[in-house]
Amino acid sequence: MPSVKLTKRVIETARPEDRDVILWDTSVKGFGCKVTNKGRKAFILKYRVGGGRGGTMRKPTIGPYGELTVDQARAIARDWLAEIRKGGDPSARRQAERGALKVGDLCDRYLSEHVELHNKPRTVREVRRLVEGRIRPEFGNLKIGEFSRADVSRLHKSMSRTPYEANRVLAALSKMFNLAEVWGLRPDGSNPCRHVQRYRERARERFLNAGELHCLGEALSVVEREAVVPPAVLAVIRFLALTGCRHRSRDRAAGRIRRCPLARPPPHGRHLRRPGRRQRLPGARHAGAQDIGDDGALRRARRRPPPGPRRQRGGPDRGGDGGPRGRGDHAAKAGLKLHVGTMRQGTV
Repeated sequence: MPSVKLTKRVIETARPEDRDVILWDTSVKGFGCKVTNKGRKAFILKYRVGGGRGGTMRKPTIGPYGELTVDQARAIARDWLAEIRKGGDPSARRQAERGALKVGDLCDRYLSEHVELHNKPRTVREVRRLVEGRIRPEFGNLKIGEFSRADVSRLHKSMSRTPYEANRVLAALSKMFNLAEVWGLRPDGSNPCRHVQRYRERARERFLNAGELHCLGEALSVVEREAVVPPAVLAVIRFLALTGCRHRSRDRAAGRIRRCPLARPPPHGRHLRRPGRRQRLPGARHAGAQDIGDDGALRRARRRPPPGPRRQRGGPDRGGDGGPRGRGDHAAKAGLKLHVGTMRQGTV
């Protein structure tokens, strides 16, 4: 194994032999160029860890010749030798970096060990959509330790046209990297989402006061007397205003009405207790039957209506009945500007 001053000319003129040959450099101890029997050439560094001749021998590859020049490889070798003198082990460090978890692995653990265990099904679907559609395609192959605040800021800024979704993605990332600290994957206080300013969100809450609920009840009574709206639609509106349940579709809402035990007095007075209900919203109040009409109509609506002609989808202009969402014209006649979600927010 000859020792020479490694230069470009020396390495290019080296020829492969029957076995691997290492050309050692005379200027940096342990630094050399390995020439395999197939003609491949790569820079290496030989050193010991543990001190003395009894230490473990290492020969990590610095990089292939061609991608690195002799001077670049020699500079890296000097840096590694300085790290070794401080007690480090460049070879072990590189192996640990190769086996380091990536952001995609953190996404999988975040979804399986946190979101699916602690969130409702609808929240699970929404967070999964954000992770699979926004976070994983952008950062899935990036190592957890290399993920920086600049990456978060760049993604958040790229979603400026959808600020609400951008803020939800930022919240998911922040929670994910908080858990990474808990799981020991990042140092404490290293969450890259810190100091990334969220977009301003305009509050979209609207609460009906007692007078507006009374006007709604009168409008529903007028529509019921005129028989211009199917009774099931009126029952859905009354049910939503009384309970604050989310509106999905007429069929699902009607199913809630039939299953709701309103024919007998609730055990907690006039309040319907629903599991998982959020905290009381500011300014929200309970909508009693005296506000939106006789609750006997709601009890009657629990009975399955007799068979009749199939209702058409769409608004009246398309030959349909419109459903609960298409009955805003009657509320407008009563001087109200509202939608189905407004009645949810006005209940507790």
